Amino acid sequence: MMENRLEPVLTSFEPGQTNWRTWLEHTHHAARPWSSSDRPLIRDESWKYTRKSAFNITDGITLPTPVIRTAFDHRTNWQPLKRTRQWSLMSLACAYSEHADLVTTFFGKMAGLQTRQLTALNTGAFRDGIFLYIPPGRCLSEPIELTLMLSPGTTAAFPRVLILLGAGANAHVMERHVWTDGLSQPPSGVNPPSRMINSITEIHLGEQAALTHYLEQTGDPSTRAVSLTAAHLSTDSTYQSFQYDGCGFLLRHEHDIMLKGRGSRVQLDVLSLLSKGEHHDHQTRLVHAAPATQSTQRIRSVVGARATSIYGGHIRISPEAKGSEAAQNNHHLLLDSSARAMSRPELEIGVDDVRCTHGATSGELNQDTLFYLRSRGIDQRQARHILITGFTEEFLAGIPSETIRAHWRSNVDGILAKLEES
Repeated sequence: MMENRLEPVLTSFEPGQTNWRTWLEHTHHAARPWSSSDRPLIRDESWKYTRKSAFNITDGITLPTPVIRTAFDHRTNWQPLKRTRQWSLMSLACAYSEHADLVTTFFGKMAGLQTRQLTALNTGAFRDGIFLYIPPGRCLSEPIELTLMLSPGTTAAFPRVLILLGAGANAHVMERHVWTDGLSQPPSGVNPPSRMINSITEIHLGEQAALTHYLEQTGDPSTRAVSLTAAHLSTDSTYQSFQYDGCGFLLRHEHDIMLKGRGSRVQLDVLSLLSKGEHHDHQTRLVHAAPATQSTQRIRSVVGARATSIYGGHIRISPEAKGSEAAQNNHHLLLDSSARAMSRPELEIGVDDVRCTHGATSGELNQDTLFYLRSRGIDQRQARHILITGFTEEFLAGIPSETIRAHWRSNVDGILAKLEES
């Protein structure tokens, strides 16, 4: 979220004066110096507990094109393109033809190349993406659903999403990352091919715009997925994010949010359920860069046997952000003595007139509460179930959409049943 190193390249073309393929080639060329494995890497403490090498940040990877499908209003039929007076949803390639000014202005603005090598790798490798534009003043009551999937046999994929809300717009967007290829399980004793996904979603909110963003991630034992949501908030805009990580062998998600406009507000709620041996890593970076901005973070994880849950949260209050408020809370619930959890909250405060709080807990189920439930005639298994569902319900109860809340609650119940059995 610093200087946009792509801007000199992207704005060197007059909108409509070049085609998508030419623009894409120049974008790839501009990003490659920043993604080169020859560049010295700056030590990054946020990767201390997750192997960065697992995401193959090297040159020369053969990159098959992923299948990116888009669904609307929870219908089962898939459509590649959607336009109404209320909103426009299409591929980035189509958007470059119809909204070239928006693409060249905002692409790469929220996700900077120079501070994150994985961003440069994605920018130098993506083939196409999803473009969603809500014009100024438009208000959508029903969620728009974006589903990103893999084609069979994909070994590496670099999805890209650009979401733009004009001034005063209001929308709900459900972004689903389904990192499976839909194939049946391989024969016994045969390991499935490993797959690496590096995805980026950029979000720009105009003045007084409001976005409720739902993110769901699911994978399988062969998937290693790293994703970034980078958002820029203008004056009096609001960004609400609800993220549910259901299953995945190695998942890492990063939130990079700039509260640039006075009075802008952010709320992040995350629930991760980790089955046996899984590794989930969630990192948040929030910059309060204007007065009277507000942020609230509530990060929760339920960690099964030999699983690892990591949370790192960095909040920066700039000197110009007087009167800002920031709250950060992280809770790990460990279901087994072999489960691991790490938390690393950071506050960087550059002005006195602010209010910042943070808290982190990590532990097993409360034995006193279990004893109380047992003394009331509830068996051990049911007592554990009551406490675990109570922990997850605090996340689910806050979801505004009844449809999404019911969908996620069903998924949570299924995964918790397997966790409790193990």
